[in-house]
Amino acid sequence: MPDSSKLFGIDRQQFVALLKLHLKLDFRPRSAPQNTKKRLIPQALLPFVVYGWFGFFLALSLLTKGASTQVYAFFVISYTMVMVFFAVLHEFDIILINPDDMEIIGYRPVHSKTFSAAKLANFVIYISLLSASLTFLPGAIAFFLNESTVIYPFLLFFSASVSSLVTGFFVVILYTLLLQRISAVKLKEFITYMQVGFTLVIFLVYQLIPRIDPRVLQSGFNDVSLWFLLAPSVWFTGFTEIFSKNPDLFIIYASFAGVIASIIVIFTGGMKFSAAGAGYLSEKLKESESVSVKPGTVSQKAGFGKSSETKAGYFLTMLMIKRDRSVKAGILSLSAIVAASALMSYFDGTMTDPFIKESGTGFSYAFMFSIFIVFAFINFIQYSTDWEGAWVFKISPMRNPGKLYRGANAVILSRVLVPVYLVVFAVYLLRIRFFHAFLQIVVMFVFGVLSLCLGLFLVKDFPFSKKRVRGQRSRSLGMIFYTVPVLILYVVSGKFIYRGGLYYILSVCVLILLSFAVEYFAVRRLGQVIDKSEDF
Repeated sequence: MPDSSKLFGIDRQQFVALLKLHLKLDFRPRSAPQNTKKRLIPQALLPFVVYGWFGFFLALSLLTKGASTQVYAFFVISYTMVMVFFAVLHEFDIILINPDDMEIIGYRPVHSKTFSAAKLANFVIYISLLSASLTFLPGAIAFFLNESTVIYPFLLFFSASVSSLVTGFFVVILYTLLLQRISAVKLKEFITYMQVGFTLVIFLVYQLIPRIDPRVLQSGFNDVSLWFLLAPSVWFTGFTEIFSKNPDLFIIYASFAGVIASIIVIFTGGMKFSAAGAGYLSEKLKESESVSVKPGTVSQKAGFGKSSETKAGYFLTMLMIKRDRSVKAGILSLSAIVAASALMSYFDGTMTDPFIKESGTGFSYAFMFSIFIVFAFINFIQYSTDWEGAWVFKISPMRNPGKLYRGANAVILSRVLVPVYLVVFAVYLLRIRFFHAFLQIVVMFVFGVLSLCLGLFLVKDFPFSKKRVRGQRSRSLGMIFYTVPVLILYVVSGKFIYRGGLYYILSVCVLILLSFAVEYFAVRRLGQVIDKSEDF
């Protein structure tokens, strides 16, 4: 007699227990219980809130431009598919094949089908939450479109959800096939540069939509080529046209391609993943290339201080930038945003010379993002995929552990901020005369140093000592709120800086002295906090 507790070889009780375990691990607090504070937004849900705000601003831009329902659905679904694609691709080893799962349940008598089913169910829940966060606010805003019907927002939400699932399972297929054919090291490098391109595309889309001629957004797909129907997001856009006032039959027919693609991709993606396959991919992902930092280089560039902790922090940060793909991807992506924002300000004519009267305050998106990336970098270097090795910090005889971040800041300055400022300086030269551009870059650099020092007040752990978890990179976007005090200080001090002459020199000197003072107290406080920390 067949076992009623099993369906297709999947044990129901084990499936439910495993799924609950996965969900608890995903939404557990990231700090020790004694240090866990009540938050307005749970930390595990913060990435979804960030994604929701992104979707909100995109939808608001389209609404103010009077976009048609077709164009609105196309942009929202395209945006959702792209965000899901890169979110899953970047965190694939955490979402689907985390080796820690096997350490927790590997010794138990769990059938591979049951394990795979629970893992895929957890994956579907993650994709559903991600899709909902991306499309909930755009769906609500869709009620206010000129051509919207009562059912249109619900069709939009459904279409985006299905397209997200298809995208997620497509990543499973793509990642598995690529890992079977190329080395994990090369794949990780490729994904790193894809992340940079993805960040630039998303940033430019947000900058370009407000600049698009409203007539283009209002015209729909009337004048587009048939080749346009090959875009996957168009297939799912067709679902929103079924009950529209003026349905486009070509787009509706294209939705049938979306149905077929959904069935094939979801079925194939589910079959591609198994417990055995997860073990194989985990071993592939553990491959790493040997990297090293020349001791001579370290001693020369970190030799500005006699502290061994400072030199150790410099050496470690240099090593992890080369070794950890997530750290490298974050640094390159955020640096690209600063360069792109400078270029956008040049092309749209908003770049002005602040040292010329009545030409502006000197504030720009490039300046704002240059401050943001500093706080984001400080957040990045607390996490690592090799976090287990951080126990060595606890047993090392250090007078002040906070000085490790002094070396880390030296890396951020020399290897990240200086190249970024040089790129921005080159862009400034296209519109601002050399001397004034140089003075402005000096101001940006000084505020960057000050932000690095202020960012140390947000740190409570050793560098690279926290485990990288799902959505960690998304949470780093919340660092933009910490730029507000620095920007306020910039606006206030700008009244003296841009008078030039002695006012400029005195203002810059005061900011430099302020940076030294902040850095001294931040490092001292950080050493005390780490020494008292019980999280480790």
